[in-house]
Amino acid sequence: MKFFKSKLSYDLVLIFFLTLNLIGFSGAVRAEKYLLCGPDEDGCYRDIYVWCSCIPYDELHGEQPYCLDFDELRCHPLSSMPGCSPSLTFKNQASCLGVIFQSEPTPGCKKTTRMFCERYRIPNCDMDGYPESCRS
Repeated sequence: MKFFKSKLSYDLVLIFFLTLNLIGFSGAVRAEKYLLCGPDEDGCYRDIYVWCSCIPYDELHGEQPYCLDFDELRCHPLSSMPGCSPSLTFKNQASCLGVIFQSEPTPGCKKTTRMFCERYRIPNCDMDGYPESCRS
């Protein structure tokens, strides 16, 4: 602490670097979360990665109820679909996407990272899970 002229200078520098670290870290973590969906009710596993899909995880709504738009094959937060039928309402994003990709809400799509999806060249889809949006 002898390097700094006062404790206030030391505290300000410390706060500055901690803030930068938290902003950078939280942004990186948010961008890294994905859901890994398989092609059938067994989910996705090592031997079939080529047939799986990675969908960005919705940090704000992912654990809230989701509505399946069955006509479009898309999942949306229930809060944005007020007239959703109870039969098309699922407990979270992973279980809704599980219906689209795996034909079953359980097990839902599993959480993974963007790095995992890139390493195994798993196709990425839009956050709503629309199958036509998936691309390698």
